[in-house]
Amino acid sequence: MSAVGVSYAQSGSVTLYGIVDTGYEFSSSKLNTHWAANNSGTSVKTKKAGLKSGGLSASRVGFKGQEPLGNGLSATFHMEMRFNSANGAWRSHKTAAGETVTGFAARTLVGLKGPFGHFALGRENTPIDNNVFPLDIQGHTRNDIPLTGKVEGLFYNGQFGGLGVEATVGRNQSVTTEGGVKTEDKVSEFGYGVGLKYSTGAFSIAGVAQQFRPGTIKRDASGNITSDTRGRKDEFGLAVSYKLGDVRLVSNYIYAKSSPRNSNAYSRWEHLNFGVEYKSGPFTAVAEVGRNRAKALNHIEKLGKHYGDAVTSAFPGDFRLKGAGTNFVVGGNYAFSKRTDLYVRGGRRGALNATVYNPDGTVRGKVKGHTNYVFAGLRHRF
Repeated sequence: MSAVGVSYAQSGSVTLYGIVDTGYEFSSSKLNTHWAANNSGTSVKTKKAGLKSGGLSASRVGFKGQEPLGNGLSATFHMEMRFNSANGAWRSHKTAAGETVTGFAARTLVGLKGPFGHFALGRENTPIDNNVFPLDIQGHTRNDIPLTGKVEGLFYNGQFGGLGVEATVGRNQSVTTEGGVKTEDKVSEFGYGVGLKYSTGAFSIAGVAQQFRPGTIKRDASGNITSDTRGRKDEFGLAVSYKLGDVRLVSNYIYAKSSPRNSNAYSRWEHLNFGVEYKSGPFTAVAEVGRNRAKALNHIEKLGKHYGDAVTSAFPGDFRLKGAGTNFVVGGNYAFSKRTDLYVRGGRRGALNATVYNPDGTVRGKVKGHTNYVFAGLRHRF
């Protein structure tokens, strides 16, 4: 990413950076539901065409800087905002407390950096975002996965030779007590994540494990629990990249599971992809195929809004779901300079062919869908 640096005071520096990525997309989506009981179903088709922001990279603007403090120690800060480059609107984000905010909600950090590494407090990407995803191709097949986005807490990253280490931990909690009785205990975000990334020559590998446990417990005046929305989100990622001359081979595996506390309900989504990138002068060609797998028991969070809403509306009541689907993408980039490139992508996303079962194991119905798309755009980094 390119950047513009500005000095402040005597020894500090501030860097302004950003990306503007805008294109035009044509897409055609299909969602079919089928009921086994009466052998009937519905088919919904949606076609869209229009400007698209962030075809390959989210449009953003940010500031980062540091001030040397002596003895190898520096104070740092990093602030970033996202925006829709197609209409100029700032992107909104959900905070750990569930509030919808704009501004520097994409990243807001203040920290200390030294020979030990970098510690920072604030809001940042998860370790999966920072370690696993950069090893994939641009315009990948894994966007279907409903992963935890930004988190708030304490962050650490350090580089020890070819080994990079990243960790995060956070807890945001509020407790309400009435008459000596705890009536509400709300944990808007409690979790941790650890990531390792090792690079040597043409080979890179990264692995991440992260877990988050949000939720609220409410009690009456006697201390009896009246509601419990606590849950657990387990997310894992593994990525490898190998460069052979002008060719780079990549593979990503992502696992995401969500489950309410004190329940056997859950929803899970997995994705495995294999991709290739070829560079020749200003041209880059990419191709990738990815396989989705989904399982769920009386829970829809990790199925995403698209399939989650379809399951609950078409098949109300207790259920079990199992399905799979294949995504793919092909495309290319032409670099006018190190900062500006033109790109095109076409493929399939959101593919899933799932069977919904009754609690007794009999088939209740099926849900099947995908989106075919093609888009082209122009991206500039500054």
